[in-house]
Amino acid sequence: MAKRQIAKASTNVTEYIFIQDSSSTTGAGLTGLVFNSAGLVCYYVRPLAAAVALTLATQTVTGAHSDGGFVEVDSTNMPGIYRLDFSDAICATGVDSVVVHLKGATNMAPVTLETQLTDFNLNDVSPLVTLANETHTGAVIPTVTTLTGHTAQTGDNYARLGAPAGASVSADVAAVKVETNSLDGTKIPDTISLANINTQVDTALSDVNLDHLVGTAAPGIAPAGTYIDILADDGTATYDRTTDSLQAIRDTAPLGTAMRGTDSAALATVATEARLAELDAANIPADVDTLLTRVPDTISLANINTQADTALVDIGLDHLISASVIGTDVADNSIIAQMVGDDATADWDTFDNTTDSLEAIRNRGDAAWITGGGGGITDMLNVVPLIPNSIDLADTATVRIGLMLTNALDDLPTAAEITPGTISIDRKATGGTSWSAIVTDAACSEIDGLVYYDEVFDSGTTYAAGDTIRVTFKSQKVTVAANDYEIIGATGRLFYTYIRLSVANILAGTVDGAVDVTAALKAILAMANGKITKSGDAYTFFEQDNSTSLFTLTISTTERTRS
Repeated sequence: MAKRQIAKASTNVTEYIFIQDSSSTTGAGLTGLVFNSAGLVCYYVRPLAAAVALTLATQTVTGAHSDGGFVEVDSTNMPGIYRLDFSDAICATGVDSVVVHLKGATNMAPVTLETQLTDFNLNDVSPLVTLANETHTGAVIPTVTTLTGHTAQTGDNYARLGAPAGASVSADVAAVKVETNSLDGTKIPDTISLANINTQVDTALSDVNLDHLVGTAAPGIAPAGTYIDILADDGTATYDRTTDSLQAIRDTAPLGTAMRGTDSAALATVATEARLAELDAANIPADVDTLLTRVPDTISLANINTQADTALVDIGLDHLISASVIGTDVADNSIIAQMVGDDATADWDTFDNTTDSLEAIRNRGDAAWITGGGGGITDMLNVVPLIPNSIDLADTATVRIGLMLTNALDDLPTAAEITPGTISIDRKATGGTSWSAIVTDAACSEIDGLVYYDEVFDSGTTYAAGDTIRVTFKSQKVTVAANDYEIIGATGRLFYTYIRLSVANILAGTVDGAVDVTAALKAILAMANGKITKSGDAYTFFEQDNSTSLFTLTISTTERTRS
C-alpha cells in the first residue's frame, strides 16, 4: 500500500498512481484506462467513517485540477501511471489519515493509497512553530531569554539553590566542604566507643539511684514522695527493714507464724476481755432487735413468690407454659422469634401454628411429604432407559427411544413436572475410528412418566447396516413442589446400540475383501452337492440347477488351477 504525507486542509491535491495489469506475469502496468472505463470506481475512507465514492471525471495530463479528474500519463514511456485529482474533502481537517482505493476495471489490480494528514507541510522550509503564546516562522528558533513572571537565569547563579547560604551553587558546595572537613574531634569526640557508651549509661542509672535496685547497696531509703518511698513508708516514720520488710511482717503476730495452727498464746492477744465483752448476752439481743427496723415486715415466702412471678412476666417468660401469647409479647430477633421465623429480622407475627408448628410439619409427613420421613424423590423414582439392543435399518420405520420414569410410592411424574432436556445421536461405521453426528442437542418430548425422541434409522439419514449407534441424553429433571430433582445432568449420559446386518447385507459382502460371499456359497454348494463333469484333468462344477457352470478345476500332478 503506497503511503504519502499531506498537510491537513490541503486543497487541489493531485496524486500519481501505478495500476498493475493483473493478467501480466511480469508485473507490467495496465494501459488504456479512462475515467469511464467499465467497472472502474474510486472510493475513500477516513478513520471511523463510512466509505465515500469519488466520482471520476475526464482530465488531461497537464490540465488544471478538477475533483475526480483521471487520465493516463503516457502509455508508451510510463505504462500504468495515471493522474488522479483528490477532492478537498479527502484531505479536510479532523483526522490524521485517509485511504483511497481504485478497482473494478478489466485486468486491473486494485490500487490502495494511504495518506498521512499532518498538522503542517513537511515540504515547507519555514514551517509554522508555536511556543506558548509566541508564534515564529523561520528556519531557526531564537533563544529564549525572558519568560514573563520569571527571573532570567545566567551562568551558575540560581536563586532557589543559592539563596540559603551563598550567591550561587558553587558557593554552596564550597560551604558544604568546609563543614564536612571540620567533622573531627571538636564536633564528634574521638572517645565514642561501646565501652564509653556503657560507662555513660551506668552513670545515668546511678544519677537516678536505679543502680540500687539490684547491683548496689542502698545507702538509705528513697527520697520522699518517690514510688519506692510510697511503697515502703506510711509517712509517719522512717522505714526499718527489721520490722517493715516483707519477711519481718510474715514473722510477726498476728499476721505471721504466731497465728498459725492452734497457738493459744497468739489467740489470747486477739480474744481480749474487751473484745469478748462486745459479745455479751446483753448486747447481742439489742443488736438483733434492730434488724426489725432494717428488714421490711412484708418479706415472706409468699411475697418472694409474687415478686418472682412479676419478674417472669416482665420478660415474657410466663408465656412459655401458663399464659397465651400474642405477637407483641415476643420481641423481634429474640431467641424464640428466631426459632420460628425465617425473616431477615425474625418476627413472631409471621408464625402460623396451623402450618408452621411441629405438629403441623409432622402431619405433612410420610408419603405425602416428599422431603420428610416418607422418602425423597430420589428414593421413589426409577429411571429405565428405553434403548433397543439392536435396530433394523428401514426406510419407513420410526424407532422411539427414551427414558421411562416409574414411581414406587406415588403417581407417575406428570408431563408438567418433567423437563425433557435434549438428545444427540451419533453413528460409527463398522471398523470406523470416529463418530459422525446425525442428531445434535435436539429437544426431547415428554408424556406422563416418559421422556422420548422418535428417530427414523434409514439410509436416507446416512445410517448404514452394521453401524454402532451412540445416544446421549442431557438435562432431564423432575420438578415437584418447586424442588428440582435432576435425572441426567448437563454433561449427559451415554447409551449404545447398533443397526443389525440382514442376510442380504451379509450375502452382499465379500470374503477376504475380494471374493463375493454369494459366489463363495454357490461354490461350496456346487462342490458338496452339485453336478461335476470331468474331461481329462479338467473338472467342471455346476450350480444346483445342474446346467449353469460355475468354475473349472484343472488338476495335474504338479498343481491345481481354477478357471
